[in-house]
This record gives sequence, C-alpha cells and structure tokens, in this order.
Amino acid sequence: RRVRAMTDQRLDIAIAGGGLIGTELAASLRKTGVDVRLYCGSGGPGSHLLPPVLQDQLARQLRSRGVEV
Repeated sequence: RRVRAMTDQRLDIAIAGGGLIGTELAASLRKTGVDVRLYCGSGGPGSHLLPPVLQDQLARQLRSRGVEV
C-alpha cells in the first residue's frame, strides 16, 4: 500500500538490493511512470543469482526501461 501511494504521488523511488525482489519491483514501478533508482552490490543486479554475462544483460534491460542502475 505504501509503495502504491508513492506511485500515485509520482515520488521518485530508490530500491536497495538487486536481487529477485528488488529487480522485479524496479521494473514494475518503472511501468507506472515514476523515476526508479536501483542500488545493487558491486556485482550489479542479480549478482547473487546469475553469472556475469546474465548480470550485464539484466542491467541493460533495466536501463532500457528507464531504471537507473
């Protein structure tokens, strides 16, 4: 509910953590039109789950949708 209220108010949103939940939340929130920044560890989004090649691809996909990684 709090996140939905932020999107209704068009607040910029920062997400700490580039795991599954953080990346999905960033992509979903960006679809609502708010500005989203995703703060990840040094490995980038998905670094705990994906090999480096897929981490890079995920970061590019997020950026192409307007998420600042």
